[in-house]
Amino acid sequence: MTTLSEHDQQTADFYENEFDEHLAVKSSPFNNWGYWKTNTEDAAQAGRNLVLETLKHANITSQSRVLNVGCGFGVETIEIASCTPCKSIVGIDISQKQIEFANSQLSHYKSDVAQKIVFQKMSATDLQFEDESFDCVIAIDCVIHFSTRETFFKEAKRVLKPGGHLMVADHLHARQAEDEVDKLFLARAAKMRNLPEENNQNLEAYQNLLTQLGFQVHQALSIKDHVFPGAFNYFLSPKYLSVYAEHLGEKRANIERVQAVSYQQFYEKGYLDYGIFSAQKP
Repeated sequence: MTTLSEHDQQTADFYENEFDEHLAVKSSPFNNWGYWKTNTEDAAQAGRNLVLETLKHANITSQSRVLNVGCGFGVETIEIASCTPCKSIVGIDISQKQIEFANSQLSHYKSDVAQKIVFQKMSATDLQFEDESFDCVIAIDCVIHFSTRETFFKEAKRVLKPGGHLMVADHLHARQAEDEVDKLFLARAAKMRNLPEENNQNLEAYQNLLTQLGFQVHQALSIKDHVFPGAFNYFLSPKYLSVYAEHLGEKRANIERVQAVSYQQFYEKGYLDYGIFSAQKP
């Protein structure tokens, strides 16, 4: 049985309290911020777009064994199994509830897809796999929560085979806030979401960390303008806020609205960034 660290348990509790399966089904089961193209219709399509953008340089073949960390409700893992020829894929998450929901969804998919997938409760910073077990490790919209990014990257490198790829989509800090009120709000928001202070990195620092740990970085690309405007429009939409209020109450929906407005302003002030990274173990 997997024993979580205090940090991981707090993060799991946050997600289980804030994002249950009913909210996911009615909003977006991908549970990421999405990649919003001009013709993107809804959050589910944006979530799928982000998965596909992250996988562009993954080089997944019919012999590839894939690890998807922070798999959430499992839809992301199932999408990867469906749109790539991978031999097998393991989806891991620290939330027992989300893993149970992910397993319950497999019966809804074709057997040739479902049989490639295994879901397990596990921490991304304490991977229970042997060295050189995977050809590709994928982490979408989750690494900012890990204590710490560096610990996860070391674990990812350990379980990757030589020549294996690490594909990441992650939140970044473009620059530090200057206004004291902004600093206070961001600090409180980070504490509420259980985000380690060590993870306050910009695109260059992120890339440098991967390089220092021995990865060859093939891509470090900011996609913030394809993530934040569309995501904020969605988070502030009557449809999303009504679904949120239905499951978590009007008070929490109002807090969500205020936070979305504040983060939208932080994006416009240049504090926020979002990057896609492709790195390879030599």
